[in-house]
Amino acid sequence: MMAALAYAVVAATVVFLALPIVSLIVMSFSAAEYVTFPPIGFSLKWYGRILQMPGFVDSLLLSLRLAALATVLSILLGVAAALAVARTRFRGRNALVAALMSPLVVPSIVTGLAMLQFFVDRGMRSADWNLLAGHVVITLPYVTRTVMASLEVFDWSLVDTARVLGAGPLRAFWRVTLPIIRPGILAGGIFAFLTSFDNYTISFFLADARRVPLPVTVFNYINNIFDPGVAALSATLIYASAIILIATERLIGASRLRGF
Repeated sequence: MMAALAYAVVAATVVFLALPIVSLIVMSFSAAEYVTFPPIGFSLKWYGRILQMPGFVDSLLLSLRLAALATVLSILLGVAAALAVARTRFRGRNALVAALMSPLVVPSIVTGLAMLQFFVDRGMRSADWNLLAGHVVITLPYVTRTVMASLEVFDWSLVDTARVLGAGPLRAFWRVTLPIIRPGILAGGIFAFLTSFDNYTISFFLADARRVPLPVTVFNYINNIFDPGVAALSATLIYASAIILIATERLIGASRLRGF
């Protein structure tokens, strides 16, 4: 009885979470000139009009470039931080881990507003660098956490053995540590890329008139024109995210992502 009730609650929760996404995808195939549910007719025309949306191509390229750079920097910083925290025990270690994970806890609107104030007070008005710094802050915890999870079962004696046999620190890391933690790095990088690409709040605060990431462009478009084209664009992003996550599962496996 309890098991059936638990399954029913889980099923209801999944339906509740998935229903808006399914509704959005269904509306993207509407033949009408306005958003309605259930959709009127069936058409793919709105998918063909995505590239015609004002500023879409520039915003897409900016978001892709920003997400790629933020992911690379997050991997470099996150791997270094995870190795330092996992290998050594020092006073304030728990406080450092909490600080590294804090962007996952602090509301993004608070983070975005604080970073905007910080950059303005110091005369840092380059939207490119401000956006990159802001996105690194919110993506770094994903890489750090997944790499730390990989290091929880890491046998550090392997590194010591490699060093005894003559390998330098970099060679020991490249030949011993990196192959073992590679799944965590890959998973963290994918999470970081998707988080950066889809982020609206940080981008809203740190963008300017010439540097507008895709989520902000979509939001501005909705404020002016609310047609099924927005649903088609959102559905396309959902398809891309699903493909990336499925590929991650195939390459890594969900069991390798435990601890995140």
